[in-house]
Amino acid sequence: MRTRIHGSVRSRPRRHGLVAIVLLAILVLTACGESASTPAGETTAAPNESTDSGASGNDADGAGASQTSAPLPDCPASDIDATAREDGLPALTLQCLGSAATVNLAGLEELPAVVNVWASWCPPCRAEIPAINEFAVQAEGVVEVLGIAVSDDATLAGDLWAEAEVRYPSVLDPDSLTRAPLRWIGPPVTYFVDSQGVLVARVDGAVENSDQLWDLAELHLGVQRG
Repeated sequence: MRTRIHGSVRSRPRRHGLVAIVLLAILVLTACGESASTPAGETTAAPNESTDSGASGNDADGAGASQTSAPLPDCPASDIDATAREDGLPALTLQCLGSAATVNLAGLEELPAVVNVWASWCPPCRAEIPAINEFAVQAEGVVEVLGIAVSDDATLAGDLWAEAEVRYPSVLDPDSLTRAPLRWIGPPVTYFVDSQGVLVARVDGAVENSDQLWDLAELHLGVQRG
């Protein structure tokens, strides 16, 4: 991560208290700080073992789907048996928000992609939804946009997606299994994945507008605005 805190400890009795303060500060800065794009060299994801949910494909039955009555966007197709590459998305099979379909992040078939880590309880995440939504509509057929709802409730996440009339799909990561391989501390974080499945850039914090996403997509993914 780009955020680093340096300091010294004067006495042993205060060591644990200072460590707790430092960790809390990192979480606050990451979730609510100003956004910044980072080159791929600082965001390479470590290999991750696949999580087998017992699903054999995108039409698998499963519990925990959002109970919202409004239809939500369908998740993209993926190769459920795909394995992770060292510099790409982890091989985690996650349930689609609003349905029982599943997506293997490492096996996304529609690339390049912009992947956004978010949560319904996260104010900056809510604030950036219109910008990402606008980009997703404009980039349809050019860049796949996918959300990952972390540490979240399926119904709350689905209700927010429906209320905000979000046009791009999301998967659910209630146990934050993506935290370690994607090296995020708190949402929101946005990743750029090129046509070869390589993580080439990231934005820590909320994106400001769709133009920012287009500028980064053109720079890192080699796509052109229509």
